[in-house]
Amino acid sequence: SLKKHIRAAILDAFFFFGVIKTGYVPDIEVNPNYGKFKIKGYDDDNNPVYETNDQGQFIKDELEELITKDKFFCKRRSPGAFLFDLEEETFIEDGRYIIEQIHTSLDAFKKDKRYVNKSDLKETYSVKSGIDLDDTSLKKKEGYDELLEDIKRLTIYEIYDIENDRLIVVSDSNQEQLHRKDEMPEGIDKHPYSFLYFNQIPDEIYPMSDIQPLKEIQEEYNIGRAMINAHAKKFGRKYAYIPSGFHDESMEEMKNPDDGALVKVKELPLAKILEPIPDPALDAAVFQNFEQCKQDFWQVGGANEYDRGGVERRKTAYEASQITQGSGVRKEDRRSLVEDFATDIGKKLLMSMQANMSTQDAINIGGEGKAANWITVSPDDIQGHFVVNVEVGSTSPKIPENERSDFMMMMQMIPAFPPEIIQTKINFNGLFNVFSRMFSTFTAEEILNTPEQEEMERQKQLRNQMIQNALANTGNPNNMQKGSPPAPKGKNSASV
Repeated sequence: SLKKHIRAAILDAFFFFGVIKTGYVPDIEVNPNYGKFKIKGYDDDNNPVYETNDQGQFIKDELEELITKDKFFCKRRSPGAFLFDLEEETFIEDGRYIIEQIHTSLDAFKKDKRYVNKSDLKETYSVKSGIDLDDTSLKKKEGYDELLEDIKRLTIYEIYDIENDRLIVVSDSNQEQLHRKDEMPEGIDKHPYSFLYFNQIPDEIYPMSDIQPLKEIQEEYNIGRAMINAHAKKFGRKYAYIPSGFHDESMEEMKNPDDGALVKVKELPLAKILEPIPDPALDAAVFQNFEQCKQDFWQVGGANEYDRGGVERRKTAYEASQITQGSGVRKEDRRSLVEDFATDIGKKLLMSMQANMSTQDAINIGGEGKAANWITVSPDDIQGHFVVNVEVGSTSPKIPENERSDFMMMMQMIPAFPPEIIQTKINFNGLFNVFSRMFSTFTAEEILNTPEQEEMERQKQLRNQMIQNALANTGNPNNMQKGSPPAPKGKNSASV
């Protein structure tokens, strides 16, 4: 889920900027023991054992609601739903406030105990239900009123007052009263957002889109394409003729599309009385500008011929390498920004978990499927200060061809190391497990031996080695002279 939302935010960054919101929304249910004495456990006779204070008095349960499941989320938010402090010169998160526009269910907002001043609220709009709400038969059915309430929506504004470290909530329906004005919730440092922008402009709070420099070139390209299409549609053969060369009915016969039609004329050859009118050609500058627009589009967009899947033979090896390096610098810079973006998300998620995690949870560390490593994490395990980093390779796409190429390159480099380094430092079992993942049509069980089979092979190799040592010590039996005494059986000998 996190990977999906980060990808959507990266796509937003190409058009404007990307935003991920990190938060905590637990599952809550009513506490059936509210107002009663707290139960610590049960004795052998299944009688409740109550909690007591230092004076031996029973303690009442003051919690009206219980958290049944912790839910931490990281979701992509629309860049168009935000308002920022325009007095900030460069960075969005350094302003005095961040405002997010949110559309929520009116009924759910009224039931949420975090908000106040909800009695006079009215819906901002209603969503389309897909059914005819004015249907007389529908109005008589049970649940019609609940349906009307369910489609009502309210527009609210979450204001993160960074300057005063407060969270304020207002709505379109009631702009005179605040629905929430609290200290910043625990686990949130200034605001819960992580921002990604690729083209920061000095002294401008909003970044420049990757698409903006290409817009005018694209419009010019579209004009050229439209001119070519319009010229192609206007094409139609026209002829000039001398009226005295044709009979009156001959002109109608000339328009006959049937094959083999005969036309009476008064004079031959036809070149004397009939001639096609040349169609005016489109200016060659249109085609030249058309091709130039494509070249400009690729250059401004930073896509060389290799990125487009083509190779120009006129390029020398040095020139090709320089083009590739130039494109690589741009890509590496983008990847570094994405890594910093993911790191900030991880930091905010960890802060939220440290502040709100109430029970143990299982977390997947390291991968998917058989590569997954599930560990149990409790609130005490994540207390303290942590440094969050994102590995460079973890953001690379999992393309089998690229993985196989990297694996083969590494295998070719291993023999260059000294044998003692290879034996002590390299985990060949891990290498062979990786090798099985390079080919999706095979599984590790089909390629690799089981531990029992490995032990059998080791014993077989050991026996073969012992036989070879025995033969080396006694000489080759085929070349031994007749009557030679048999080799003595000892520590370094074996029977064949």
